[in-house]
Amino acid sequence: MTREYLMELAETDFVPLHDGAVKYLEEEGLWTAAHEARRQQNIELFAKWVEAYQTAIEMADEKELQVDPENEEWVQLWEEYSAGLGYPPFQYFLGLD
Repeated sequence: MTREYLMELAETDFVPLHDGAVKYLEEEGLWTAAHEARRQQNIELFAKWVEAYQTAIEMADEKELQVDPENEEWVQLWEEYSAGLGYPPFQYFLGLD
Protein backbone atom coordinates (compact mmCIF):
# COMPACT_ATOMS: atom_id res chain seq x y z
CA MET A 1 0.00 0.00 0.00
CA THR A 2 1.40 3.37 -0.94
CA ARG A 3 1.34 6.64 1.00
CA GLU A 4 -0.82 8.09 -1.73
CA TYR A 5 -3.36 5.34 -1.33
CA LEU A 6 -3.38 5.77 2.46
CA MET A 7 -4.04 9.47 1.99
CA GLU A 8 -6.85 8.72 -0.46
CA LEU A 9 -8.43 6.40 2.10
CA ALA A 10 -8.05 9.00 4.84
CA GLU A 11 -9.88 11.56 2.72
CA THR A 12 -12.61 9.44 1.14
CA ASP A 13 -13.28 6.24 3.09
CA PHE A 14 -15.66 5.84 6.02
CA VAL A 15 -13.45 3.21 7.66
CA PRO A 16 -11.15 4.93 10.17
CA LEU A 17 -7.46 4.40 9.57
CA HIS A 18 -5.61 2.25 12.08
CA ASP A 19 -3.54 4.05 14.73
CA GLY A 20 -0.34 2.71 13.14
CA ALA A 21 -1.26 4.15 9.75
CA VAL A 22 -2.01 7.50 11.36
CA LYS A 23 1.32 7.47 13.19
CA TYR A 24 3.13 6.74 9.92
CA LEU A 25 1.33 9.59 8.13
CA GLU A 26 2.08 11.93 11.04
CA GLU A 27 5.76 11.03 10.86
CA GLU A 28 5.68 11.76 7.13
CA GLY A 29 4.09 15.16 7.83
CA LEU A 30 0.95 14.27 5.88
CA TRP A 31 -1.64 13.93 8.65
CA THR A 32 -3.63 17.10 9.38
CA ALA A 33 -6.20 18.21 11.91
CA ALA A 34 -8.86 17.79 9.21
CA HIS A 35 -7.82 14.17 8.71
CA GLU A 36 -8.02 13.53 12.44
CA ALA A 37 -11.42 15.23 12.71
CA ARG A 38 -12.79 12.99 9.93
CA ARG A 39 -11.26 9.92 11.59
CA GLN A 40 -12.82 10.75 14.94
CA GLN A 41 -16.18 11.35 13.27
CA ASN A 42 -15.95 7.93 11.63
CA ILE A 43 -14.89 6.22 14.87
CA GLU A 44 -17.90 7.74 16.66
CA LEU A 45 -20.26 6.65 13.88
CA PHE A 46 -18.91 3.10 13.95
CA ALA A 47 -19.35 2.98 17.73
CA LYS A 48 -22.98 4.09 17.41
CA TRP A 49 -23.74 1.47 14.78
CA VAL A 50 -22.00 -1.28 16.78
CA GLU A 51 -24.01 -0.38 19.87
CA ALA A 52 -27.22 -0.32 17.82
CA TYR A 53 -26.44 -3.73 16.31
CA GLN A 54 -25.76 -5.18 19.75
CA THR A 55 -29.08 -3.80 20.99
CA ALA A 56 -30.88 -5.33 18.00
CA ILE A 57 -29.26 -8.69 18.76
CA GLU A 58 -30.55 -8.45 22.34
CA MET A 59 -34.01 -7.64 20.99
CA ALA A 60 -33.81 -10.67 18.70
CA ASP A 61 -32.72 -12.86 21.61
CA GLU A 62 -35.73 -11.72 23.63
CA LYS A 63 -37.99 -12.73 20.72
CA GLU A 64 -36.02 -15.95 20.24
CA LEU A 65 -35.12 -14.93 16.68
CA GLN A 66 -32.01 -16.36 15.10
CA VAL A 67 -29.62 -13.58 14.08
CA ASP A 68 -28.92 -14.66 10.55
CA PRO A 69 -29.06 -12.73 7.27
CA GLU A 70 -31.10 -15.62 5.88
CA ASN A 71 -33.73 -15.12 8.60
CA GLU A 72 -36.29 -12.67 7.22
CA GLU A 73 -37.66 -11.88 10.68
CA TRP A 74 -34.20 -10.88 11.89
CA VAL A 75 -33.57 -8.77 8.80
CA GLN A 76 -36.91 -7.02 9.26
CA LEU A 77 -36.23 -6.38 12.97
CA TRP A 78 -32.80 -4.91 12.18
CA GLU A 79 -34.06 -2.79 9.29
CA GLU A 80 -36.97 -1.37 11.28
CA TYR A 81 -34.87 -0.72 14.37
CA SER A 82 -31.94 0.84 12.52
CA ALA A 83 -34.20 3.00 10.32
CA GLY A 84 -35.54 4.70 13.43
CA LEU A 85 -32.12 5.65 14.79
CA GLY A 86 -31.47 8.54 12.46
CA TYR A 87 -27.75 7.75 12.19
CA PRO A 88 -26.10 8.68 8.93
CA PRO A 89 -25.22 5.75 6.68
CA PHE A 90 -21.66 4.79 5.89
CA GLN A 91 -20.58 6.54 2.73
CA TYR A 92 -17.57 7.53 0.74
CA PHE A 93 -16.57 11.18 0.91
CA LEU A 94 -15.33 13.40 -1.85
CA GLY A 95 -12.77 15.10 0.38
CA LEU A 96 -12.19 16.46 3.85
CA ASP A 97 -14.59 19.39 3.52
